[in-house]
Formats: sequence, C-alpha cells, structure tokens
Amino acid sequence: MDYYQNKVCVITGASTGIGYGLGVKLLEYGAGRVYFTARTQSKLDEDREKLAAYGERAQFLAVDVTDAQAVSALMNQVAADNGRIDFLFNNAGIGAGGPTERASLHAWERVLNTDLWGVIYGVNAVLPIMLAQGFGHIVNTASIQGLTPAPYQVLYSTAKHAVVGLSESLRMEMLPRNIHVSVLCPGAVESEIFHKGGNDTPKDAITAEHAAVWALERIARHQGIIPVAEAAQKLYDVYRTEPERVEQTLMDFGASIRGRKRD
Repeated sequence: MDYYQNKVCVITGASTGIGYGLGVKLLEYGAGRVYFTARTQSKLDEDREKLAAYGERAQFLAVDVTDAQAVSALMNQVAADNGRIDFLFNNAGIGAGGPTERASLHAWERVLNTDLWGVIYGVNAVLPIMLAQGFGHIVNTASIQGLTPAPYQVLYSTAKHAVVGLSESLRMEMLPRNIHVSVLCPGAVESEIFHKGGNDTPKDAITAEHAAVWALERIARHQGIIPVAEAAQKLYDVYRTEPERVEQTLMDFGASIRGRKRD
C-alpha cells in the first residue's frame, strides 16, 4: 500500500477496535509514524507493549477528543515534530441506544460531544495545518447508521448522520485544494463499544483487522463514503435502490425490541 509509505498519521480512539486495527495496518503498510491516541492511558500502555517492535514509529498519547484545546495541542505538536500531518483519522466514538423518550439531555450531550464535536475539533485543528502544507487526508469514522435509519439508536444515529454530512461537504470543498476527505461507515465490528453499552458483540461482527484492511484499500483510492465491510456495503446499496426493503427490516427490528422490553 504505497499510499501510506512514510506517512505521518494521527488516530483518535485508537486503543481498541477499528482505531487500533487501522494503526497496526498503517505500521504494516510502512507508515513513518503513527500516533495512537485515546482517553485511557492504561489501554495505550498495553498497546505500547504489544507494538514495541515498531519502536519510535508507534507513538501513544492520552488525549480526550471532547477537549478542543487538547486536540489542537496534539495536532500542533505532531506537525512541529514531523513537519507535517499526512493523515488524521477522527475515529473516537461512543455508543448509545434505547427508547428516545428516556434519553436525558445529558445523554444527548455525552454522545454528541464525543461522536460529533470530537470530529469537529479534529477537523478544526488539522485543517489549517494541511492547508498550509498543501496536502493531506482526513478520515472520519461514522457508521452504517449514519447512512440508514436506526430505531432505538437515535442519539448515535444523529451524530453519525452529521459526521457523514460534514465529511461529504468538506470533501467537495477541499478537493480542489489537494486535501482528501473520506468517511468510514462500519457495520458491526468487534469492539468494546458493545460491552460498554451493556450488549454482547453481534455474531456477525467482523474483526477490526478486516475492517481496517477494507477501509485502507478504499481510502487509498480517495473514496468518499466507505461502508465497512461487505454487509455494510450491501445494506447501503440496497437502501439506495430499494429503501422500502431496508425500512421494513428496520421497522421489524424495532418491533422486536419493543416486544423484548415489554417482556
């Protein structure tokens, strides 16, 4: 994957799941330096031990994406240390589900602060750097639920739809200025996000490694919207051509959830 050779890459939410998978693959593909960032230092310390063979090419920094100043300081430090930032992967995110009428404003703020504002802070901090250097690629992680309806996932889906809209609009604006923008829209991927939400990992979840390989191949082709992976691509294709089929499936899914809650 020559597109990633010797590149300087920053990944948020990189201690587990897709973020970690992307970081490992970038190192395997020859990236010059990969910054793994996340909120939890202990997780990053575990990753540092697992990836010790990569030496200084793998960097690990604790950063909270809901802190705009911390995100800005991170981008400025990476640019100062390396002379550039080739890639920013805005990947940090949290899940949220359940009946919308039970969602508190605090729950709304918690999801939007991480899943949407975390992306905004990253874009706001890195864009001046990339414009000044004349190149770069921003990759934002949304969800397949940012492309289709998602009953009982309204908070999460709201944030992810916004990330898709932000990414696609920014892609069109920045393309003439040699800055590429892609948005990842994963389906079920093995990750701690399920366990943190009190759920089991879906049986059809793909591995983070498979998700990373799928995503990086399409990022290198400068694809805008990237469903990840086969099942997500199929769902997106069907929704675009036969939306009533997907909507009925999701309505049935919502009905099954209501039934379980009554039981």
